[in-house]
Amino acid sequence: MASNDLSKAEQNFTCFTKACIDFIKLPLIDILTDCVKPVDLYVKIKCSSVLMNGKNKLRPDQLKLCFHPPPLLPDYSKFDVTLLNTLIRNLCPSLKPTQGWGSAPNNTDTNIGDDIERLRLFRNNFYAHADSTEISDSDFNNLWKNLQSVIQRIETYTKTWSTTNYEQELTRIKGCRFGYDDRDKYKLLLEATLNVSKSEKLDEPDILITGEDRVVCGDSARFDAEVKRAQLSEWSITWQKKTDDITIKINTSDKKYKGSSRRQLVIQSVCKDDEAEYQAILSNGSKLNIISNIIYLQALGERPVFDVWDIVTDDGAITIEYRYKVSEHSPQVYQEEWTKNREALNRTPFKYLGGQLYSNYFTIKSPTLDDKGTYSCTVTNAVGSASKDVKFDVPFAHISTESKGVFGSMTILKSEVKSCPKLEGVEWQCSSDGNKFFRIDISTPHYHGSKQLAESPLLVISKTTFEDRLHYRLRVMNKIGRSFSNILYLDVKGSPPNITTSHETYFEKHSVKLIGKVFLYDNCNATTDVFWTKNGNEIDTLNSGGKYSKASIDDSSLTISDVNEHDAGSYQLTATNDVGSTQSDVIVLAIPEVCVKRLENCDGCLVFTALIQSIPAAYHAQWKVKGKDDDTFKPVDVNAKEYNGTSNSLPHPVLVVKQKEEIQKQHFYIQVDNFVGSSKTEISENAEILSETAFKTEGDNSSNIFNKNGSTIRFNELRRQIIKGLKQSDLQELKDSLEEKLQFYRQNFLIKKRLKTETAKKFN
Repeated sequence: MASNDLSKAEQNFTCFTKACIDFIKLPLIDILTDCVKPVDLYVKIKCSSVLMNGKNKLRPDQLKLCFHPPPLLPDYSKFDVTLLNTLIRNLCPSLKPTQGWGSAPNNTDTNIGDDIERLRLFRNNFYAHADSTEISDSDFNNLWKNLQSVIQRIETYTKTWSTTNYEQELTRIKGCRFGYDDRDKYKLLLEATLNVSKSEKLDEPDILITGEDRVVCGDSARFDAEVKRAQLSEWSITWQKKTDDITIKINTSDKKYKGSSRRQLVIQSVCKDDEAEYQAILSNGSKLNIISNIIYLQALGERPVFDVWDIVTDDGAITIEYRYKVSEHSPQVYQEEWTKNREALNRTPFKYLGGQLYSNYFTIKSPTLDDKGTYSCTVTNAVGSASKDVKFDVPFAHISTESKGVFGSMTILKSEVKSCPKLEGVEWQCSSDGNKFFRIDISTPHYHGSKQLAESPLLVISKTTFEDRLHYRLRVMNKIGRSFSNILYLDVKGSPPNITTSHETYFEKHSVKLIGKVFLYDNCNATTDVFWTKNGNEIDTLNSGGKYSKASIDDSSLTISDVNEHDAGSYQLTATNDVGSTQSDVIVLAIPEVCVKRLENCDGCLVFTALIQSIPAAYHAQWKVKGKDDDTFKPVDVNAKEYNGTSNSLPHPVLVVKQKEEIQKQHFYIQVDNFVGSSKTEISENAEILSETAFKTEGDNSSNIFNKNGSTIRFNELRRQIIKGLKQSDLQELKDSLEEKLQFYRQNFLIKKRLKTETAKKFN
C-alpha cells in the first residue's frame, strides 16, 4: 500500500469503492455458480431472448466474456458486478426478489433475491458520491453496517457450498490503510463503470408491461404495455407466454383473450393452466426485437373440499349428509353432479331427494338390493373439481376364533363386519351338517357373554361340550339387504385322562405302593379329581389312621402300610376331568399264584421251576417233601446229593430231583409267602405241571377244602375225569369256547403290552 496520507473521508471513499468493485462480486459469483453451472451458461444465454435481443441484451464485450460455445467454459471470476447481476436477474427466476427486480426491498424482505437487490442498491447509492472522493464517517458507517448485515444473511445461504468467508474478507478490507495511488485507482474504476452505465442508456425504444400478477381463478387478468422512445406506427407489439422452458406466442384473437388490444392483453376466466411468465415484444420488422419485463401470473384459489360426509338411515331411506367449502381467495362452486357407478344418475321421481347445489343432502328412498353401487358427488369451481364417493352394498362378515375348542373350556367366536350403510341386525346361526342353519338364542346361560351389537358381534360358549361340535355362521343385515359370513366348523377336542399303573413292595416297611400315573394328550382337559377304590368302594384315606396315603392330582399313587390278609382285594385308580372318568387296570392284592414248569434232562433227572406272580411281591419260598406213607412235609435239603442244584431263591425257585423214581415214591410241593398269605403248589408223578392248591392263612375257612382228610385234590386228574364225561358235541363246543376266550385274552394282552410300551416312551 502507498503512504497513509489520505484523510479519514478519503479513506472511507477508497474502502467502500474497493468493497463495491472487488468484494460485492464474490457472493454474486457463488450464487450464479450454484444456479447456472459454467458448462450450462452458453445454452442458457442462447435460449434467452431477453439477453440475446431484448432490453437486457448483452453487449459484445460481455458476450466475449460469457458466451463461449462448448467445449470452452466461461471464467465467472472475470465477470464484473454488472454482468453478474444481469445474468442472475434473467437466468435465475427462482431468486426473484419479493418486490421484483429493480425495486427496493422492504425491511421485512429477507430472501436471497432481496439481498442481491440490496447489493445493487449499495453500488447505485455510492455512485451518487462519484463526483467526490470523500464519504463522511456517518455515511460510511451506515453503508458499511447495512452491507455487513446483508453479507451475513448471504453467507448463511451459501455456507453449505461456498468456500469463501465473506465476513472475514469484508473485515480485512475495512482494516486496510489506503494511499493516494489506491484512491486514484478505484476512482478511475468507478468512472469507467459509470461511463458504461451511461452508454447503456441510449435513446433506443423500450417497452414496459404492468398489471396484477395475482388473480383469483375465474376472474380476468389484464396486462398493459407502455412504449417509450418509439412511434407505434413504426413498431408492432406481440405477446408471449412462457411455461417452464416452452415459450408460446399468444394469439389474441382466441376466445380466451377476448378484449385484448395492441397495448393490452386480457386473459378471460383465469385458471391454473394460465400460470406462466408473460412478456410483450416490441419489433419494427427488422431483426431488432425489444422484449419487456416479465410478469409471472399466479392464479389464486383452490378446488372445493368436502368437510362433512355422513351416512344416516331411518325407517325407509338412506341419506348422505354432506357439505363442501372453498378457501379464501378461491372461486365459488358453480356445479354439483351425482353419479351412480360413474354414470349419470337416473333421477326417478320420488326415488332420490336433494343432491342439488348447496342442498347438503342426498336421499335414497325405500332402498333395495337394486340400489347397491358407488355413488359419487362432484362439485366444480373455476379451479377444478372435487369428488367424494360412497359404496352401498350388503354387509360383509367374517368370523374366526383363537380358541382351541377344548371340552369344558370357554370358546369365543369373533367377527369382522363391514357395512355401508350401517348394520341394522345380526344373528348367530348353527348347523349340524353345514347346510340347514338355525338361530342361536344367545340369551341362554350356555352363551353367556355373547353380543349381537352391530359394531362387534361375539359368540361366547361359556362351557364347550361335544354338542357344540357344529357349523357356525353370522347373518348380517342393512338397508340394502342381507348376507352371511363364512362358515366355521368348531371341532371340540377332549378326552378323559389316561392312566398307567404299576406297584412296588417295600419289605422293610411291610408296605405296598400302588403307583398310578395320570397323563393327558395334547388338548385333553386338566384332571380335576383322583381316588382309589377297593373292591369297588372308594377308600377313605383321610380317616384311615395312616393306613393309606392320600392320593392327589400331582401324585396319584396309593401306599398301603402294614399289609396283611385283610388288605387282600381288587384296587383301582379313577381319574376325572371335564370330559369324564377313566379307571385303571385292576391291581389285585392276594396270595401268590404259582405255576411249576417241568423239564426232564437227558441224564434222567427232573428239573421243576416255579413261576410266581404276586402282589405284594413274595418274600419267601420253600420246597418241601414227604414220603407217601409220611404224614408231614419237611423242607427239601438243598445240599443233599439227590437234590443237588435245588434252590429256594426268588424269583424262580428250582427243584432238582436226580432220580426220576423219587417222584413216584414221594410228594413234593412249594410254599410261597407274601404279606397277604401263603400258597402251596404240589407236584404229582403224573403231571407235567401240576395245578395250584391254595393254602390260605389260618382262619380262612376256604382253605379247608384243601386239607388232606384222606387224599389230596389233584386238579389235573379232576380235569381228565370231567373231559371223559362230556359228549363229543359238548366237548367240541367247550373247545371252541376256550379257543375263542384264548384269542380274546391274547389280543388283550398284546394291546396292553403295546400301550405300556408307548406310555413308557412318552414318560421317558
